[in-house]
Amino acid sequence: MDADTCFSVLDAVEILALATNIGQFRNTFAASQAAVRLCGASERYGESLYFAVDDERYRTAVDEAVQKQSDGHFCVINALILLERCDHSLPSVRAARELLFMYLGGETVIPQEKKDSILYLFRQIRDITYLQSDLPCAAVPMRIMSDSQSIASLLRQLFSLYNNASVALQMISALKKLLDDALYCDPAVVIRNEVIIRKMIRSAEGEAHQQQDWESLILSADSAFNRTYTSIRFPTDGVCLKLTCPDRAAAEQLEKKIRRIRGCFVAAYSRAHGITTLLVGLSKKHSGKAAAAFRVLKLVANESGKTAREDSPHLLLAAKFFLHYLLAESSVNINPYERHGECLFAARGHVRRTAELKKRIDCMRDNPDQKHEAEVILSYLCNDRKDDLCIVIPSSIVAGDPESGVQLAEFDGMLVYPNRADSQVVFFESKNRSFKPSRARRALIRKFTALAIPCEEGRIITKEKDAWCHYTVRRQNSGCPSVAHKTPADKRPE
Repeated sequence: MDADTCFSVLDAVEILALATNIGQFRNTFAASQAAVRLCGASERYGESLYFAVDDERYRTAVDEAVQKQSDGHFCVINALILLERCDHSLPSVRAARELLFMYLGGETVIPQEKKDSILYLFRQIRDITYLQSDLPCAAVPMRIMSDSQSIASLLRQLFSLYNNASVALQMISALKKLLDDALYCDPAVVIRNEVIIRKMIRSAEGEAHQQQDWESLILSADSAFNRTYTSIRFPTDGVCLKLTCPDRAAAEQLEKKIRRIRGCFVAAYSRAHGITTLLVGLSKKHSGKAAAAFRVLKLVANESGKTAREDSPHLLLAAKFFLHYLLAESSVNINPYERHGECLFAARGHVRRTAELKKRIDCMRDNPDQKHEAEVILSYLCNDRKDDLCIVIPSSIVAGDPESGVQLAEFDGMLVYPNRADSQVVFFESKNRSFKPSRARRALIRKFTALAIPCEEGRIITKEKDAWCHYTVRRQNSGCPSVAHKTPADKRPE
């Protein structure tokens, strides 16, 4: 900013607000995400964006924003490009360019104290504006009054030098989180936007030969980022797996792998502090939902194993996602076996998984039924000598009707082997009393029947008063219990 140009902090905030608004695409957030992905993947569009800015300092800031895939800053990049065509002799234009450059993280002549004040005021006013306009559109019981007196009162709470603003800031932060979950980051909205974003990218790639400059892409109503797209129906069955990844690179790799699974829809959105969240859903018409969900679980389990986080919360979410489709798309609840809420764990290798389960059995002394169920699983694992990855669920798995909530079946534990080609799931039925083996066998048959899982009575293995059954997850919904992997201690009922 020139030395002879003098603006107050509020003037700078007003200029910055006006400048960022002129850079919005007509399709706003979805178009910004499409543009930043396209510039990162397409050399032609990346160069077009880079050379649309004349000043070398601004080019560097624009390039860094694209490299970071910062779609929230794309309106600022567009505004810089449009201001290149304005009269630079006007102090307001020069000030707007420097303020936008400052917002992108560039070094300017503005003192640090002034810079902090401008950005703080701008962000708080922007957040209040979003909350005031968007809270009425969300299914939340909270509103911010739109009259000038109420807004002035809130601003005084935030900006008064004689007031502790922490309470007001916490309230705004909580409302933003509420709005994120109910509107911006709602699975239906995110996945619909993902479908539109991919349409935009395909459309822009098909028009790359037309050599449009970036200014026309911003201003033209017929550009790929501004044209109207047909309404998109929600493509999934409404059940979504949400995975939050602090590392953007890891999230992108996982997203690419999940996208290759047939019948899967995956969408990503960024939250504060660079955290990326993936939403995974299955197509309504896909015939092999259990197999697709199993492949998602396999990816998550193997990624958790690579990072030495085999107790990752992602594992529990992915396991419940798989069990939902395995157990006839019922609502699934896994009862924790520890006071800390642990429901399952994953371990690679025969020795490690038996050792881990023994540790957990030691904590089950107060619950003899639960301890017996875990000991049955342990006896099975002691005879399973394969050193592959195993997800151990030594807890009760309750399957209920998703509408009425009525319990359909309860299994006394389960094992899942993500990397095996068949017999990947083992169901357990334990009887901690002197029942005949037929009681456990009949209980398993009754539960399979309630969940419409095909079962043959002769394939269920009994040992003393307990029973288990192997299940093979197939590509289509024709999976069936099998006994391909017997242990030496197994025996069929006579």
